Amino acid sequence: MELHSEQLDGWTRIQLTGNLDAGSAWEAQRDLLPLINGEPRSYVFELAGVPAIDSAGLAVLVKMYREIKSRGGQMALAGVQREPMRVFHLTRLDRIFPIHPTAESARAAA
Repeated sequence: MELHSEQLDGWTRIQLTGNLDAGSAWEAQRDLLPLINGEPRSYVFELAGVPAIDSAGLAVLVKMYREIKSRGGQMALAGVQREPMRVFHLTRLDRIFPIHPTAESARAAA
């Protein structure tokens, strides 16, 4: 799992690449937590580079969502591929996370 973050005019885009699963979840959480600390912000997690996600990966995203919301921030997902979207739908997390086609459309909707 690789990640890249970019701060843009009051919001942060976090691009994830690779499977977000049991093999990478701990490392992803460790790397993501410092990125969401600080003032309340809007965050877009761009998942176009994530071909697969499992329950461990979902747990990481839910933890990030709770942390961000507890600080008064906002979080959305963007560019979710077909298989991960199916997992979000089956778990009904697509009702919790705002999901947009692109990071730009997620930001515009905020």
